[in-house]
Amino acid sequence: MAILSTPLDVRSRRGRADEPHVRSLNAYVRGLRRVHGPTPYFDPDGAGDRATILLLMSDPGPRGAAVTLIASIDNPDVTAANLRELLAAARVGRDTVAVWNIVPWCTPLVTAREIVAGASALAAVIPLLPQLRVVVAMGRSAQAGWAMIRPAHPRIRTVETWHPAQRALIWPGRRAQVVRSLMQARRSSA
Repeated sequence: MAILSTPLDVRSRRGRADEPHVRSLNAYVRGLRRVHGPTPYFDPDGAGDRATILLLMSDPGPRGAAVTLIASIDNPDVTAANLRELLAAARVGRDTVAVWNIVPWCTPLVTAREIVAGASALAAVIPLLPQLRVVVAMGRSAQAGWAMIRPAHPRIRTVETWHPAQRALIWPGRRAQVVRSLMQARRSSA
């Protein structure tokens, strides 16, 4: 798939936001936009409502999803590049994955209040993912938000790991830990 590196790439991808497998998800995103402002769409090049794995991160990155307004592993930032590399190493196919953030709207600072509001938004997304088997909570914000609603979803397995941002992965051994976590998610989603 193409990296979302040009305005034409971004417009083209956004123009597909109502494809059948992301239609209900992105209808929900439009509702969030009315309340919270800019909120990235679910990526039509991802699994959409067929996802068995949800990659849950913190918030739209300032050089990625906050710019493209698409929650995607194809964003033109280091976090998305790391995520592509980690998914490939773990042999997790994009056709099994949806990407989302615990604070899904663009925000300058993730606060506890934003995480609570985001957890409420996530609670509304989960029913739109009927094949979901695993949530990979990547980083502390995602883990805290998912923990708030996790008891209501006992059938969904949880895998906790590091956020794929460069600042989290510079420490020795963390990339390997994320790959192992993603491999565990792949096995649990089968």
